[in-house]
This record gives sequence, structure tokens and C-alpha cells, in this order.
Amino acid sequence: MDTKQNIADYGDTVSAVDAVAFTDDLLPRGPEETEREISPRGNALWKYRKEGTINGIPVAPGDRDLPITRESYLHTAFELKTVPRSSVFWLSPEETESIEKYDELLARAGNHEVMIVDETKQYDAAKGKFMVWIRYNEILYALHPRFDSLREELDHE
Repeated sequence: MDTKQNIADYGDTVSAVDAVAFTDDLLPRGPEETEREISPRGNALWKYRKEGTINGIPVAPGDRDLPITRESYLHTAFELKTVPRSSVFWLSPEETESIEKYDELLARAGNHEVMIVDETKQYDAAKGKFMVWIRYNEILYALHPRFDSLREELDHE
């Protein structure tokens, strides 16, 4: 039996000196490599690119699809913006428009577009309606001004 033929069947033999352990930092970072890393399972970069969200919160429309290749950059380049708001709703079976607006606000809270801070409900016997006062914050992620160069890179491509 020829030992050279047996070794050739299993590939080349190398010593420990010739072996190199590859880590993510040693692999090339071309577009095909970056795309390979993106998967829907708990990956913030995938959610940013495919869903337009960071941590489930929407990203400003002008700040989507920027050339960000690493998840760590994603968390550094964006900041959470909040705008305080307040709304009063008069709720009764006849007030269908007010009920629709109230339901719309609750749906936006469910989609993480707003965060309800306080909700006060009180029945007004004279009007025969419930008054609902909601204080909330509209929230979204926006690109921090010091990372505006990412937008410029997108414009030059």
C-alpha cells in the first residue's frame, strides 16, 4: 500500500506552524462577506436594512439604507430622538372619529413609533362621554450629525 496515495486522498498535511486560525477580524470585508453575515435572527444590522428599525424603533426615512457594515457602527451613529405630544379624546359610541384616532395612537404605540407616558381617563356626566388625555413621545432613531459623511457616501455611489 502506497502511503503517499493515502495522504493525497485526504488532502495535504500541514504542521501546527503552517496552520492559521481565521477569525472575523482576519476575513476580508467585501460586500459579499458583509451580506453573508446578515441574518434575521436577532441581528440589528439586518433589521436596520430590511425593516428600517433599530431595537424595534423606526429609523428616520432619510437615514435608512446608509452604507453601515458593522452592528457596532449602527449603535454609535444613531441617536434616539423624541418629540413630546399630548392628545385629548372624547370617547362614546357616537364619537367614531375620536375612537379611530385613539385606536390609531394605540397602534402606533404597539409599533414602537410612540411611547405613552401618561393616560388619564375621566367620565364627564354632563357630556355623557369619557375624556381621555394621553401624554406621549414620538420616537425614532436619526443619524447623529457627526456621521453625516455616511449620507455623502451614499450620494456619491
